[in-house]
Amino acid sequence: MRGAVRAWRRRTRRGDEGVSLLEVMIAMTILGVLTSIFTNAVLDVYHSVDRAETGSVVQSQLHLSVQRLDQDVRYASGITAPNTTPVGGAWYVEYLTVNSSTSQPECHQLRLAPAPGAGSSGAVGVLQLLRWTPGHPPTAGTAGQTIASQIVMPGGTVAAPFERTMAGTKPQPAAPVGGAFTPDFMRLRVQLTASASRVTSTAQMTFTALNTSRDTPTDNVCREGRP
Repeated sequence: MRGAVRAWRRRTRRGDEGVSLLEVMIAMTILGVLTSIFTNAVLDVYHSVDRAETGSVVQSQLHLSVQRLDQDVRYASGITAPNTTPVGGAWYVEYLTVNSSTSQPECHQLRLAPAPGAGSSGAVGVLQLLRWTPGHPPTAGTAGQTIASQIVMPGGTVAAPFERTMAGTKPQPAAPVGGAFTPDFMRLRVQLTASASRVTSTAQMTFTALNTSRDTPTDNVCREGRP
């Protein structure tokens, strides 16, 4: 009887002794691993949502720029030859239209230039639109209206942004469709690559100048606005 009582007391004391330091460390390690897994899962979801939202913003910006340019270029009566190499780090193309309010000729210039502060070799550029009356070109350094920002500047795998097709000639070799079609109007192809938060999106668009023909000169007065 006394032996049974002593054995019971030993078992009771062992149950009150708590846990060892080794057991605490093992429990903390397991908890840390589980916390790390959970945190990484939450961060992955957050980054995925952020990339999706950023991609949507980039696509929306390019879509708006397409709509804006379509309204202008559609009624152009002439398109200048875009520069094939950068001039002062910028890329240019001009087109001649008629101002709907004054019924007078009006020049438009698309300029893709490095973003302010980026320098001539900056990787990020801004697409701007400048307007003027023929004979009164903007002075050098005049800021235009921003059409799109966060545009990747040409170089490497990024092609030049502007390409013109004369009336009576086949479309550009890079045109995705219509390679066998010969248009009776000048056409301007614009290719822009926008990038934000490591999300990149490219838009290619071709605009037809309906007020041009096979007799339209290859150049026009609007070239005066180019450096």
